[in-house]
Amino acid sequence: MTDDGADSRCLAIEGSAMPPMDRFDADFHGLADIPVSPDNYAPVRTIADIEQMEKVPFEMRARPLSSFGLIRRGALLEPEKIALYVLRNGDPDDAIDKVTYAQFLDNIVRAANLFRSLGVGQDDAVVLLLPNLAETHYVLWGAQVAGIAFSVNWMLEPLQLTEIVRASETSVLVALGPADGFEIWDKACRIKDKMPQIEHLIQVRMPGGAIAEAPELGALLREQPAELAFDRAIKPDDTAIYLHTGGTTGAPKIARLNHRGMAYQRWANSAMKGTTRHDVVFGAGPLFHAGGICSDSLPAFGTGMTMVIPDPSGFRNKAVIRNYWKLVEHFQITRLSGVPTVHTALMENPPKGEDITSLRPIGGSGSGALPAALGEKVERVTGVRVLVTYGATEFTCNISMAPRDGDPRFGASGIRWPYTQIRTVRLDDAGNILGDCETDEIGAIVLKGPSIIAGYLDERDNAGLFTTDGWLNNGDLGRIDGDGYLWVTGRAKDVIIRGGHNIDPRVIEETLLDHEAVALAAAVGEPDTYAGELPVAYVQLTPGSEATAKEISEFVREHIPERAANPVEIRIMEALPQTAVGKIYKPDLRLDATRRAFAAALEPLRDRIEAIDVKVAAHPVHGTLATVSVQAADRAGVEAEIGAALGTFAIVHEIEWKD
Repeated sequence: MTDDGADSRCLAIEGSAMPPMDRFDADFHGLADIPVSPDNYAPVRTIADIEQMEKVPFEMRARPLSSFGLIRRGALLEPEKIALYVLRNGDPDDAIDKVTYAQFLDNIVRAANLFRSLGVGQDDAVVLLLPNLAETHYVLWGAQVAGIAFSVNWMLEPLQLTEIVRASETSVLVALGPADGFEIWDKACRIKDKMPQIEHLIQVRMPGGAIAEAPELGALLREQPAELAFDRAIKPDDTAIYLHTGGTTGAPKIARLNHRGMAYQRWANSAMKGTTRHDVVFGAGPLFHAGGICSDSLPAFGTGMTMVIPDPSGFRNKAVIRNYWKLVEHFQITRLSGVPTVHTALMENPPKGEDITSLRPIGGSGSGALPAALGEKVERVTGVRVLVTYGATEFTCNISMAPRDGDPRFGASGIRWPYTQIRTVRLDDAGNILGDCETDEIGAIVLKGPSIIAGYLDERDNAGLFTTDGWLNNGDLGRIDGDGYLWVTGRAKDVIIRGGHNIDPRVIEETLLDHEAVALAAAVGEPDTYAGELPVAYVQLTPGSEATAKEISEFVREHIPERAANPVEIRIMEALPQTAVGKIYKPDLRLDATRRAFAAALEPLRDRIEAIDVKVAAHPVHGTLATVSVQAADRAGVEAEIGAALGTFAIVHEIEWKD
C-alpha cells in the first residue's frame, strides 16, 4: 500500500478529504468535551459518584446522538492522525496498512452514498458478512448513514445464515471475496441463490485474494462522491444496527439497536473506563457482536483514538495471542481488554521482556464474571487491574462495571452505569413484577436506560421481553449487595456462553433428537477455566436402544449447523430429570455439570489427599456453591492446593473438613 493510501482494495481513497461538517446532523456538538487525559474524568468509586454524574442530563453528555455524528466529530480532532493500523497475520513485522481519520471518514461517506444509490433507505438493511478489516468499518458505519447495518456472524453455517439474512429483507449483501482460510464467499453465494430479493452482492477483496465475478467494494467506492449526496436527519430513536442474538435456529431474534443507545455506549464506555483521544486500542473483537461494535469501535472512533486490527480473525488467530505483547510494544497499546478466555490465554503466554509500560493501569473484561485468581494474576504480571463489565445485545452492550477508582470486587459485575436503572425483583408466572428483592436476595434482573433496545425485529419475539411497566427482562438472575454491586448468579434463559460466543442449546438438542436412538435431550453449559463454559449434552435413549455416546457424538459432529455448538461430551442417562408437568429440569443438569468440572479439576490432588469429594447445590446468595469435603492432615497445604485448582472458576467454593 502506498503512503497516500491508494490501492486496489480501497483501504483509503487517494486525495480523500474531510467532508463538510455544516450539514446532515442538527445536533452536531463541539469538540471541547472530549477528554485529553484520564485526569479530566471525575472519579468513579461508589454509587454516590454515579449519582453525582446524573445531575447533568444524559442528552448533554452524549451528543451528537448518532453514530455518524460521533465518528465525524472524532475525525475532526486530528484529520491526519492514524485511525486504523491493519495487519494481516498478527505480526507487526509484516505489512501494515494505515488509514488516517480523513481517509476513514471519506470512505464511510462514499459507502453511504453507494448504499443510497442502490436504493437503501433509512428503514432498509445492508447485510455484512465480513471479518475484521478496514472495509468492514466503512460498510458498517456507512450503512448506518444510508439505512441500517446488519453485521452477521460469518462463522455460522449456510442454513442458519440464510434464515437470519432472510429475516432482514435486505437487497444488499456485502461479503468477503474468495480468500484462503475463509468460506464466506461460498456462503454468500449460497444465500443469494436462495434469496432472489438480494439484488446486489458486493465482494471485499483480501490482499492476494481471488476476484469473483461480482462488483468489488473498492472500485464502487471510488466511483462515489466524497461528499454526502443526500440529506437525512438521523433521529435518536432511528434504528442504527440489527444484531442477532447468538446462535439461533430457524426463528432468529434480531435486536434493533438505535442511535441513542449507540451514543450512550460511546460516552459511558469512555467515561467509565477513563479513555481519551490519545489511547491506542486493539480492534480484535468480532464486528458482528455488540462488544466489538459498541464497546470497542464506536468509543474509539468517536473519541479520536487509534485502533489496531491485528488480524482479520481477531483474537481467534493464535498468532495474535502469541505476538500480543510484541504488538503492545510496537504500537504502544494503552488498554488491555478481552473476554476471560483471552486473559487466560495471555497469562499462559506472559510477557518475555517486551516493553508494556504503555498499558494504562485499568483494563477490561466482558462476557461473564472474572475469577479472582485470574484477575489477580493479570494485575501481578502486567500491572493492569482488569475491571469486569456486564452487558448484552439487548442493552446495546455494557450497563455496569467494577468502578475504576474503587473496589473491583472480583466475582461481581460492578455497579450500574449512569442513567441506567438496575433492579432485582420477584416476578409472577406472567412476568409481572411483584416487588423488589431484599439486599443480597436473588431475583430477576430488570433494567431501564438510554441504551436498552426498543425490541426485536419480529414483534412475536417481544412477548415477555418487557414487564407490563416497561422494564427489560433478559432472563438473567442476580442479586445486588449493600454497596450496589450486581452479582449475576445464573440465567433463567438457557444460552451457553463459550469463549464469548453465545450458543442456543436448541441447536444442540434438535440435532440430537434427529438421531433415531435419542428420546430426550438437554444441553447445558459446563464451567471451564478457559472458555468460561463448554456445551455438554445429556440424553435419554429410546426403549431398547443400545447406541453409545461415541456414536451419538459422531452423528452430532456431522450434522450440527454451528461448529461452536458441538458438545464436548455426550452423557447418557437412564432418565433425564423432569418437573411435575414433564419438562426437562435443567438446573439439576447444570449442577451435575458443575460437579463434574470441579471433580476433574481436583483429580490431580487425589493421590496426595486421603479423601476428597465435591457436592454442588443452589445457594440463596451465590446462586451456585461447590462444597469440597476433605480429610487431610496438612490442612493449610491442602487448602492452598484446592484454592489453586478451583480459584480459576467463577463459581464460589468452600471447604468442609472431615475428622
